[in-house]
Amino acid sequence: MHETKIPQSVQFYVKHALSVLREQEAALHGVQLARGNGHILALELQDREGKIKRAMERLDEFRGHAAKNGVDADAFLKECGGVPEFERFGYPKPVQMRGIAQGAYDVTACGIKLVGRPINVGEPDLLIGRENEVLSVRGPSGNVVYSVSPSVPWTRDTIVRSLNHEDVVHAVDGDVAEAYLGDCWIGGTEI
Repeated sequence: MHETKIPQSVQFYVKHALSVLREQEAALHGVQLARGNGHILALELQDREGKIKRAMERLDEFRGHAAKNGVDADAFLKECGGVPEFERFGYPKPVQMRGIAQGAYDVTACGIKLVGRPINVGEPDLLIGRENEVLSVRGPSGNVVYSVSPSVPWTRDTIVRSLNHEDVVHAVDGDVAEAYLGDCWIGGTEI
């Protein structure tokens, strides 16, 4: 059992991503049964592509961290029921570890990538001066889906822990979201 080596929060993160993928697979399978493999299925896939891509990126991130920590990610994913295959709906075969460089961003369980950490010399640290601001998460229409005031000044670790909370993951639920400290944007799901 690989679960013993994997922290509970990571297990939740991975299982939530798998749940999102299974939801999308079930919906596409229903369209495929009702309408075949034509234009309607292609449109439905296009509508669901963002959620599929974000969930796949979460699994890629898990695989990267698992490899560094001596965990067999694919065995754990298989224990959780496996990763749905979307190629039968016309979705391209996933390429593992695509996207941004590992370590360039702090990634959270809700899918928001925080960019507050300076990467290159001369870039501003978005946290400085905002350590006591309200942390908020806004949905695709700009509505606040989660907010919290700090009990002690924010650090990157406390922000990540807050965004890893189950309430935030459910509030975002695989959709597009942006994180703010006060009125300063500090990250989002679309990075």
